[in-house]
Amino acid sequence: MARVEASASPDLENMQVKEVKYGAVDLRGRPADKTKTGTWKAAVHLYALNTGEFQAMISTVVSLIPLLVGVAHFEVTDAAKAGNNFAGTCFLLTVAGAFIADSYLGAYWTIAAGSAIFAAGLGLLTFTVSYSGVQPEKCIPIPPTVCEKAGRKYLLPLYLALYTIAIGVGAVRANLVSLGADQFDDNSAREKKQSVHFFVWFYFFTNIGLLTAFTISVYLHDKISSGWGFGFNLILFTVCALIFLIGTPRFRHRVPAGSFITRVLQVLVASFKKRKMKVPTDLKLLYNAPLPGSRKLDHTHKLSWLDRAAVIETSVRDMYSPWRLCSISQVEETKRIIQVIPVWATTAAVSLVFSQLNTYTITQGSTLDRKLSDSFELPANSLFSAIVIIAMITVPIYDRVLVPFARRFTKHPYGLSPLQRLGLAIIYAMLMMITSALVERKRLTYVRDLGLENRPLGSFVLPMKMWWLLPQFFLAAQVELLLFVSSYEFYYHEASDQTRSISSSFTYSASAMGYYLTTVLTDIVNTATKGESKGAWLRGQLNNGGLEKFYWLLAIVLAVDFIIFLGVAYWYEYKYDWYHLKAPEDEQQLMDGHETGDESDVFSIASSQLGGYKPYPQKDQELAGVKKSIDR
Repeated sequence: MARVEASASPDLENMQVKEVKYGAVDLRGRPADKTKTGTWKAAVHLYALNTGEFQAMISTVVSLIPLLVGVAHFEVTDAAKAGNNFAGTCFLLTVAGAFIADSYLGAYWTIAAGSAIFAAGLGLLTFTVSYSGVQPEKCIPIPPTVCEKAGRKYLLPLYLALYTIAIGVGAVRANLVSLGADQFDDNSAREKKQSVHFFVWFYFFTNIGLLTAFTISVYLHDKISSGWGFGFNLILFTVCALIFLIGTPRFRHRVPAGSFITRVLQVLVASFKKRKMKVPTDLKLLYNAPLPGSRKLDHTHKLSWLDRAAVIETSVRDMYSPWRLCSISQVEETKRIIQVIPVWATTAAVSLVFSQLNTYTITQGSTLDRKLSDSFELPANSLFSAIVIIAMITVPIYDRVLVPFARRFTKHPYGLSPLQRLGLAIIYAMLMMITSALVERKRLTYVRDLGLENRPLGSFVLPMKMWWLLPQFFLAAQVELLLFVSSYEFYYHEASDQTRSISSSFTYSASAMGYYLTTVLTDIVNTATKGESKGAWLRGQLNNGGLEKFYWLLAIVLAVDFIIFLGVAYWYEYKYDWYHLKAPEDEQQLMDGHETGDESDVFSIASSQLGGYKPYPQKDQELAGVKKSIDR
């Protein structure tokens, strides 16, 4: 067995003290001036782009299904699958966009490039749906008439535009979250306190985009033309992108640190090569250098077999190879990624409910009485705006009332921990599916009483008011709020400094898996039930009771998912001490030290109570460098 020593050679000693300073920089790589950059003055520009980007993407998803059914003559199920696949791809590509940002370009340049690609896709989509030379022939699918599906001349540019948009979304979405959170320095008491609210209001502005999509954009699609609807998306997104660019001098940036995949593989390979070695009980005997441009990460005892990668071997010639020796921080970065994957997998199922809202629930709502007055009928696609309005009303109540109230009892800065709120999101999603099934049962009683089972959805209106959908819309709003805000906080804070974009992308890639899972589940259900007397559950006109059964099935899936999540949450160990802040008084103590200019008090309290990352230097000169990063 190789002999283990802490300081076997001068070279090793040099390796142990060679550390890279961490801190925010400007676009030229110079230390950022904290009096002119960051905090809310930078966040507002990111909120603007967040609004425009999400509005354009969701408007495209929602308008795609009626476009494919009404213009391209797709069946409802096929159109729903196409919509789910497009939405899933948008969210899945956030992983690629975040990887590029963390590893090579940085969040800002990735967002800027993605915005240009996004705008190009919106322009091509607007042209495709407007140019008469590629439009398929008009046809009204009233039985026994069967309309011919649109050909390549229309579908090829349409899909090219859609997946160009998906690439743009992938580059922009997750990086907006991480770049925005980076504007608040967690070494500053004041900024750290402000950052608690950043994610909540990021979600709020997301809903402004959603509300615009389900009102103005949908109205233009329904009452004027698809060209006007997609053209509006292009104009609004362009304006929001310009607001983002205007804010360029106010942003703080992180320096890219190279491929995290390489670092993870190095840890796995090094720990395997040293699989027969014993990890010393004295952690000082492990290699403990920081990651480039990052702070040190504290050692944890979970997944301890990976600690072998940090064991120093003095008898091996290539001991300094990054594929043989990795720092504790690099090992901990790998542990964090591995440990969040089960959380990611169990929250992916929650997105099943959103894919139903975008597809079957909206189609279902098209048969309900949507009149607000004798002269105005709400478009079916605008029904989703009820969720957005409820969510926007809930956000300030959540931020200013519910969280402070819960904090009094839990002593947790967020009221409830992120994993507790994610568990609640799964419960609400299950209740929403049960409610949806009951409402669908009520709708079917009208369908059967009127003998409309064989009529296509959208070709008739039932004497049933759209308000029946409000209970499930209310639950959906709570699911969204809990899921997205908690995911933003959880993945960002649990990541290392150099994987915050890729970690933030887990929120959206989980949504992507939910959309893809819906497509797979739909195919399985239709195959398994095709022999029933009334046909497959989700084929045909959806008036045969299949949709109600499908909703009950989803409720069961979510119940099983919640049980699995409980086990995952029990096993998970938080890495970031922010979550364990015991009382609001601690924050006030920090603020008192900050406001009086007492740097030593701020530094010691932040390190002992709030510092999930311990400042890496031990020497006086390095300690002074960290103190300078505290916002005066």
